[in-house]
Amino acid sequence: MKKLKILLLLIMLLCLSACNKKEFTIKEIHKTQCEHDDTPLNHKSEYNINNIFYKNIFKINEEITIAINGREYTVEYDESEVNSKIDYAYHEYYAYNIGVDINKKTGTIVKFYDSNPQEKVEKRDKQECYQIAIDFINNHDLGIDLDKYELIFENEGGGAYQICEFRWRGKVDGVYACSNFTIWVGKTADSIRFESEYLDMMDDLTLPDTYDKEAIDKMIDERLNGIYSEIKDTYTINWRAKELQYLIKLRNGKTALICETTSYLQPNDKSKPNAGDTSEFIIFLE
Repeated sequence: MKKLKILLLLIMLLCLSACNKKEFTIKEIHKTQCEHDDTPLNHKSEYNINNIFYKNIFKINEEITIAINGREYTVEYDESEVNSKIDYAYHEYYAYNIGVDINKKTGTIVKFYDSNPQEKVEKRDKQECYQIAIDFINNHDLGIDLDKYELIFENEGGGAYQICEFRWRGKVDGVYACSNFTIWVGKTADSIRFESEYLDMMDDLTLPDTYDKEAIDKMIDERLNGIYSEIKDTYTINWRAKELQYLIKLRNGKTALICETTSYLQPNDKSKPNAGDTSEFIIFLE
């Protein structure tokens, strides 16, 4: 009887361990690219998250006037971009060398540029440009809480490109989110450009309890090994599978993780050129 109880206890522990085991579904997104067409790769199009289409049937104003950075811009409606997989859409407005995109759901600006020649200013350094970018965020209703974002890239252009670039990406419990934006500030002209993606998702994103970075990275490595299985004897392959991973909210309300990878393929035959390969995966966390 005692042995039976021990056996039952072991079975229960095994069942409990199985229940607690984190299991994910991973699919390769259709967007893949290889610089070398002669390289046989086992890419599979399993999921199309980039389900984007354009239409101009929304009942919206044909012309709007918006105040940006102390100037008024009157622009006309052109079309709307819709991503039905993640319930994301925005309206595109244009005037001569001017573009303004507005989020369909929130009504906030998600993109702005003015390519018309702007007033010349005394040359700014990077810190001055950075402060102008911060002021742009604070002075416009963009739906951005800077406390939830991390500055991930900055660049000070020289030569003909007298522009400073600053890029932010959202973070949820230490994990990057799909929400991101970039601001370019002119160093010698009073110009500014703003582009963003999925800002309205930032408040809805939470990190599921199932998230396990080690298990996810292992799964991605296994998929990449499968993609390059047919050329592993003729190429040296290196990839940065953890290069960029970010959370995204799907239209069904569930959270997934997108992983973008870059691989470098060096042929053993030195007469052949090196190749680069990119692919994307989606990991369903819920």
